[in-house]
Amino acid sequence: MIYPMSTAVVAGQATEADQYNFLRNDALCLGGDPAASGTLRDLLYQGMSGVRLNRTSKTSIRLEASAEAPCAVMIDGKICTVTEELTLSLGSDAFPSSGRYFLYAVGSLGAAFTLRAASSTAPANARRIGTFLWSGSGIIPGSLYEINAWERQQDAASPSICEGRLTLVPGEPVPDADISLGETLYFTPYHGNAVSLYLGGSWETFRFTELSLPLSGMLREIPYDVFLEADENGLRLSTLTWGTSSARPAGMLARVDGVRVSGGNSGARYLGTIALNASGYGEDSCSGRLLWNEYHRLPRLLLSKLETTKTQGSAHMNSWAPYYDEDAPEVRVLIPSADCEFSLEGAGLGSPVSESDRGYGRGSALGICRDMMKTAPYTGNRNCAEVFTHTNGSSPMSVRIQNRGISFQGFHRYTLAFWSNYSFYPIGTSLTACGEAPGLIGMIYA
Repeated sequence: MIYPMSTAVVAGQATEADQYNFLRNDALCLGGDPAASGTLRDLLYQGMSGVRLNRTSKTSIRLEASAEAPCAVMIDGKICTVTEELTLSLGSDAFPSSGRYFLYAVGSLGAAFTLRAASSTAPANARRIGTFLWSGSGIIPGSLYEINAWERQQDAASPSICEGRLTLVPGEPVPDADISLGETLYFTPYHGNAVSLYLGGSWETFRFTELSLPLSGMLREIPYDVFLEADENGLRLSTLTWGTSSARPAGMLARVDGVRVSGGNSGARYLGTIALNASGYGEDSCSGRLLWNEYHRLPRLLLSKLETTKTQGSAHMNSWAPYYDEDAPEVRVLIPSADCEFSLEGAGLGSPVSESDRGYGRGSALGICRDMMKTAPYTGNRNCAEVFTHTNGSSPMSVRIQNRGISFQGFHRYTLAFWSNYSFYPIGTSLTACGEAPGLIGMIYA
């Protein structure tokens, strides 16, 4: 179709119906096919320019405008313009409930407009120009958007966004040294600094800088789940205790779109779990992995080996006893979830068994005990490796465990153990010349 469809009208010429309709379509559709085009009125009804919104306090929003930079909004076919800033103050008495609210430009008798906040139901003679999240007592920082920008942000928001790791060292998402005296927990950016929270019925993406939480006052050797949430003061970390070392209370966690959140507050995203050591500090070391990340899990070494120079331990017949008694290699591990990858292997050596002893079926075995009794008698101890072997000689022994069920969840100690049905004993570091060192070695993704 050639545009314009109309042609010039000659003076004195009668205006024909086709000519008039061509002129009308030119004006309304700018040369487009009237059957497949919006009108200029449709375009103008979407008109909105110069909308610049700022959170000036926890309870106030300012619309920036001046004579040099006015804000114009089409409201019900009327262009309304303001040339000076507008401020809207909000109060918890008028907005007692948390959630998403919208900002409206409300037309007045003149050519200007005023501001009003409301839920999704628009006031009369009004145009939606912005949106924000309300905590119940204030505007959540980072949640105030011009309406078109928010709609674009919603298209890009994803429940999977969580670009951070829990750590005990500021600025170090993956510390390269053992930490056993941590006093503060940090959530630091890792491969980005964006995180999504489920607020106001949808996922909202925030940018964050490193957040911190003091660990003082927390119970020792008891897991605490760590959450990220938002209020009128911004993003913050919070914790909830399990109350026991190995059983998370039912309903403490829930899922939204597959993402773990607090069972009591879907706006609080689960980040991981921490437990303090026996001294009351945060620990992330080879002998104590007590900090676990829900996101960006990485392999973290577990290691404890026999350091004593003694050559033999004590014999404790027909019971699982600590390998080398008080010097038994041991690691402490926090496993908050069934999907935590964890494996641990023990290595050791039993004393020589004579030919006659073998004839009587006498031998020894190596095991790994969970939360074992460290003082005699050791009759209550159990090997937590379901599959293991024993020997009737003095050959090296090994045993391996891995996370496979509810019994592994929580804070636990895993100790290298020795069993025999005769007076055999575990060998110490008698073969140091060839690098022999009984102990535990493994890996946890945390």
